Parts: sequence; C-alpha cells; structure tokens
Amino acid sequence: MAIVLKKYADPVTKEKQIKDWLERPYSWSQHCAFTQYGKEGWYKKYIEGTPTPTNKYMMFGSMIGKKIETDPTFLPEVPRQSRMEFPVETEYKGIRMVGYFDSYCPDTIIIEEYKTSRKYGWSQGKVDNHGQITFYYLLLNLAHGVKPKNVTSRLHHLETELDENEEVKLVEPFTLRQFKTKRTVKDINMLKKEIVATRKEMLDYAGGDLVVPCIV
Repeated sequence: MAIVLKKYADPVTKEKQIKDWLERPYSWSQHCAFTQYGKEGWYKKYIEGTPTPTNKYMMFGSMIGKKIETDPTFLPEVPRQSRMEFPVETEYKGIRMVGYFDSYCPDTIIIEEYKTSRKYGWSQGKVDNHGQITFYYLLLNLAHGVKPKNVTSRLHHLETELDENEEVKLVEPFTLRQFKTKRTVKDINMLKKEIVATRKEMLDYAGGDLVVPCIV
C-alpha cells in the first residue's frame, strides 16, 4: 500500500504522519478515541501527535494503577496476578494490535482490570458490555489461541470521591466492588469486524480528499 497525496500544504509532513500512524499498533485507547470521543480529537492525537489534555480524575486513576502495579503492600485486598501490565501484541488482517492487561496470570488465564470512579461509575451491565475486556479476549485468542470460555476476567471498581479541596481520593472506608464477566466467540468475532471497519474509516478520515490508500 502506498499513500497518494492529492492536496496538502506540506505533503511531505502529511505523508510521514500517515505512514507513522499506519506503523503504530492499534490499541483500545485509539479505538475509543475515534469511535466514542470524537474523530477530530483522535486525528490531533494519533496523526498530528498533539498531547491529550488530562484531568484530575485521569491523573488519579493513573497514580492508583501505578501503585497497585509496583507496591504489593498498597491496597492488599485488591487481587493481583503474577504479571502486572502484561503486554499482548498480535496481528489481524494486516492490523497490528497491542494491549496491556492491568494484571494477568498466563497459567490460570485470569485477567484483572482496575478502574477508579465515583460510586455509580460501574455496574454489572456496564462491565459486561465494556469493549476493552472484549479486546483483551480477542488479543489472547489471536496471539495464543486462548478460547474465550477458558478466560476468567474481573473488573475491580475502586470507589472515589472529592475531598473538601475538590481533589480526588479513595472513599473512606475503602470500597472495592468486583465484577466477574465473560465473553464469547461471537463477541470477539464481532469486534474483529468492527476493528477492520474502524481502521478503514480512520484512514479515510485521516486522508479525506488529501490522501487515499492505493495498491501498487
């Protein structure tokens, strides 16, 4: 595949941006940025490389996730598996994909996902429909041939609130809600189709009337 430029003020820069993006592994964050949070924001981050604005909720969640990953004495009631921030990289129809499991055991095939949010941020229904976990099942299936029925997955909701200074903190006493969830072969097959279609839509959007894919 070559990138054919039609019109752009700086075609050399544009071509490099598209090629760099095509070489970047497809992640769930990128998928959500395009399909849920706005295509323009996706374009600025993943094509132009503009840093994504953060907020106090995101920063707090990242901080808690890092402490769970690196300090086994921090919140010991939160289940941890043998591998933390476990990477899985694979490919499907020419699309390289990557995901990082918060916690994972390759022997028992258990996935632990950690989320911080306010009291009603997560429910069983929301967890059962959470695409990130489906994406993890897909990665395991493509990379290691793991069947969905053999995977155990749990999402752990760490409840937060705002203190008197409007800063995010864990509620006191600490509240942990655990949701067990499953995916099926049908679920991951549907996600495969969605990813292929979304990847094509991304390329179309990134180029528009400026760039188009061309087989040479």
